[in-house]
Amino acid sequence: MHLENELQKLQLTSFRPGQKEIIESVLGRVHTIGVLPTGSGKTLCYQLPTRMMLGLTLVVSPLLSLMEDQVIQLRLAGEKRVAHLSGLLSYNEKKAILSQVNNLSMLFVSPEMLASGELLQKLQHCDVSLVVIDEAHCISQWGHEFRTEYLRLPTYINKLGSPTVLALTATATKNVIDDIRAKLDLDNAKLIQHSVNRPNIFLRSHIIESEQQRQQVLLGELEHCQLPAIVYVSTRKDAQKVSELLQANEFYTAYYHAGLSREDRSLVQSQFLDGDLQILVATTAFGMGVNKRDIRTVIHLHLPQSVESYVQEIGRAGRDSLQSEAIAIISTEDKQLPLTMIDYELPTEEWLLGFARACHGLSFEEAKHASQLEETMWRMLAYYFNKQGLIINQQFQTVGKEDKIRDLAQHFLKRRLFKQRQLYQVEELMTSSTCTRKQIIEFFGESTFEKPAFCCDRCQQTRPLMDQPITRRKRDEVNWQTRLHKLLYPVKDTPSCKSNLK
Repeated sequence: MHLENELQKLQLTSFRPGQKEIIESVLGRVHTIGVLPTGSGKTLCYQLPTRMMLGLTLVVSPLLSLMEDQVIQLRLAGEKRVAHLSGLLSYNEKKAILSQVNNLSMLFVSPEMLASGELLQKLQHCDVSLVVIDEAHCISQWGHEFRTEYLRLPTYINKLGSPTVLALTATATKNVIDDIRAKLDLDNAKLIQHSVNRPNIFLRSHIIESEQQRQQVLLGELEHCQLPAIVYVSTRKDAQKVSELLQANEFYTAYYHAGLSREDRSLVQSQFLDGDLQILVATTAFGMGVNKRDIRTVIHLHLPQSVESYVQEIGRAGRDSLQSEAIAIISTEDKQLPLTMIDYELPTEEWLLGFARACHGLSFEEAKHASQLEETMWRMLAYYFNKQGLIINQQFQTVGKEDKIRDLAQHFLKRRLFKQRQLYQVEELMTSSTCTRKQIIEFFGESTFEKPAFCCDRCQQTRPLMDQPITRRKRDEVNWQTRLHKLLYPVKDTPSCKSNLK
């Protein structure tokens, strides 16, 4: 009853499946990997232990917007000694937080921020009792390429003494779980896993043959589906273009992508979360950890990167357990853009050999300046060249080590083939005549599931929401918050000004 008493202090009445088991494991000082379905309340799995344990809980989170949102939600829930450190903060703000680390109960950081010598030094003088790797699938999804600091996490954690480690995710195949174990040195961690199945989400897909047809199908779906909705697109340009299309058809919408300013992203997100927007058109930069329980529909206008990504993204619908829909409107040509991006992101053997020759004898900083590479590519290459022993005392030493460079090229080739296979797997999911839910369940290594009344369009054509009343706000029906935003942003044309600041 002890845990239930703590739960009631948070004004919650009962645990969701998997939560209590994970919390008990963490309180028992057992390294734990928790795999719970989207919308199952993973935050509680470290929020409640933090209240019951002495010391600091360090949460490693992948996205700045996610960290900010988590801190806000925890403070609203009464957790006042919570903060986040990120590149978005000013120098003085960072200094203030670092000076108060000993007084915090929970600190959110990115893997890159954890690499800061000053932060690590501060943390080494704290009692860090729990390290949480939130959205742990990112280790496998991003760590191999543009977020290589994920691969250094065990080194950082070891410098903090012997804290308990909790890795949390909603989507992990056996291979991803094995990758999490390997990359975090969690070979003996306890695995607590529940089904990825979200029975309240009806799964549908359209295979289209032209961009004009894609637009027509989208508009037709939005005339009949329940709102609020997220429409996912593949590029920033598409986000703006589709948002303008919907605005022209009197939908109350805005767009969101990582290229917007921090202020614009915050404004658009708050408008969507507060119900001031019916539809948000976004790249995958939006959604991870977003706490909006009444999203009724998630639409994909592009091919997701993988089955795991698809399940993550559609899982943003129906977190209140009410009936919802996931709709994919795709073409078999959609994979061409991501295939091109994979080739762009991962260097070939010929390119690596040329890069190695050009950098030989240069210092780390000289090579960085001379190469003129994008920051993410540079960080990735620096990590792997260092790991292969090709950077010694901050200097590139590559002559006579062509075999090591070819080994590295083989690693990138395997990653390229793996990412290509992921795309073909999700395309098969969308185009196959087999039950979509069954394919997802089997992909994640589960053998059985109870088919819901509304499963997918392969099993039945009847839509679950057609008989429910659909209410839509007209574009001139704005509330006082929106009018206040208009006063605060009278000139600047934010992504949402075009639709709802009129």
